[in-house]
This record gives sequence, C-alpha cells and structure tokens, in this order.
Amino acid sequence: MEDNSTNRNTVKEGMNGFWKALKDAGYNNHNVSIDYNGLLTGTTSSGENGNSPQGPYHKYGKHVTITKDNYSIWQNFNWKMKNNSADYYGQTLEARGYYDHSNGSRYLSLYDSSGTWVGYINESGTAINNKPQGDCQSYGEYVTISKDNYSIWQNFNWKQKHASADYYGQTLEARGYYDHFNGSRYLSLYDRNGSWVGYINESGTNLSGNGRGGNYQSYNKFVTISVDNYDIWQDLDFSRSRNHSSDYYGQTLEARGYYNHFNGTRYLSLYDNAGTWVGYMNENGTNLSNGQQGNYKRYGQHVTISKDNYLKLESSKIQFIP
Repeated sequence: MEDNSTNRNTVKEGMNGFWKALKDAGYNNHNVSIDYNGLLTGTTSSGENGNSPQGPYHKYGKHVTITKDNYSIWQNFNWKMKNNSADYYGQTLEARGYYDHSNGSRYLSLYDSSGTWVGYINESGTAINNKPQGDCQSYGEYVTISKDNYSIWQNFNWKQKHASADYYGQTLEARGYYDHFNGSRYLSLYDRNGSWVGYINESGTNLSGNGRGGNYQSYNKFVTISVDNYDIWQDLDFSRSRNHSSDYYGQTLEARGYYNHFNGTRYLSLYDNAGTWVGYMNENGTNLSNGQQGNYKRYGQHVTISKDNYLKLESSKIQFIP
C-alpha cells in the first residue's frame, strides 16, 4: 500500500510534467484554473487565449431583439461593462458571432445598424429574430400624419400600400411598432373603422397631444354658426358640453385652430369677439366666412334711416379692419 509521501511525489512529478508540457507549447506565465465543466483553462502572458473561459469565437449572423432591460453588455470577458441592455431594450441588433463560455452561458457579440460594436450580452437577454424589423411591440397611441411624402408600407420587403399624402393631417391609431435593424421605428397604423393602414416611419408622424383628438392645427378663420342643435365641447373626449350652438346661432366666431379627430371629424376651436374661448365644435355645424363680417343672409325688409351720423359705404369699398 502506498503511503501519503509516495502519493505526493507522484502528484508532484505529474504536475511538473504538466507545466513543462505547457511551457514547451508556448504557454509561459500561465494562469490556469478548472472551469465549470472540469476542463483546464488558462491565458498566456501575451493575453492570447490558451483555452480561455469564453472559448473560441463562432460565427452566427442572426438578428436578435433585446428582451431584458436589466442585463449588462460587456466590454470584455473580464466583465467590464460597456453598455446596459435597458438602452437597447426592444431594439433589433445583429449577432455576428457568439462565445460558449465555460460558465454555461452563451454570449452574443452584437452590432447595431451602422456596424458599430455594441458588446457581449448573455443570450438569455435576447430573442432570436430572423426578421430585421424585430418583433411587434404593443403601443396603443394616437398619431397625426405630419409628412406628405412618406410611403406607408404593406410589408418590410418595402412594398408600398399607401402614400402619406392620402392621410396627411389625419389622426390614426398606432397599435404597435417595430424597431427595425435600420435604426428606424415603424408604426402599425389603423383607421377609425379598425382597418389596417400599413407601416409608416415614425418620423412622418407626430404623437397626439390630445389623445383621439389629434394635434392642434393653426387655422385663424372666421365661421358662422349654421345649426342650432350641436354641442360645443369642453374637451375632445366629449365628456362635458361647454356651450350649445343654439346660443350662438347665426353669430360669427373666430376659429383659431382645429383638430382632426380620430373619429373622422374636424373640430374647430372657437373664440368670440372678446377673445373668450367658446369651446370645440364640429365643423359641419358652421359655414366658413370671408371675414369678420360673417356670411350674407337674405333679409328682404324695408327700413327707415333713424340716425344722421352714420357713414354710408359702398359695398365695393367696405373694408373690415380687425
């Protein structure tokens, strides 16, 4: 039976042979350890990988979407942080390669659409996505089409479905969006009937500041109230009536602006001659006026001149001054 001294000598001889073999192979000043799989790992003094913990680089060439917002993105495998996944959450990036680390995790080497290296991330913080546009993210916002020279796409092979000019100024529902690998966000748009309009680059829209009401558009026109049965609203959610058209029937008011509501109707923001805000009214209950004088109305009555200090003006020379 061998004693402990014999065992120690055997181990010593074995280790000396091991270090000599490493030296003969060019691994000087080595740093060797046992990895999670029971394999020897180490690095040379020059920094080259001997059998490095991250293992060899593998080509990959896939698109992935960042699905976690609490992961570190590493500069190197000494775990120096380069970025945070929260800064790329929901974005689609290119995983050009990966490393199967000895800790049991796969680390992807990520690049953005401009070819800039983002860093290494644990694969569990991503989802493989073979579509450059990535996955649809729920949105549920209302946007106004603000550009008239954008394509609205049928798909991400760039087949055109509509032109933004056909929807310019309208408010549509963006139910979802895609953060494309090309760096742009594309909104998936629906009209008031629930019909899908298509995908548009977000930069061709403005997020509605008034929900379904859309965005304020400057107008500065004078209108005459032509119906007596319309509500004049306090807000564009129609939660409360502010005034009623019967109180202003036949009067000329100033429409300083308007909203193209998601319901397909234009609502005018009305002011009286004292500058007091009257409320929002459906444009269909008004007639556009040529000026502050309002619209001509038939009268057909005889009158007697009762004042001797009024100017008589020729209609062709009448000029209404603000």
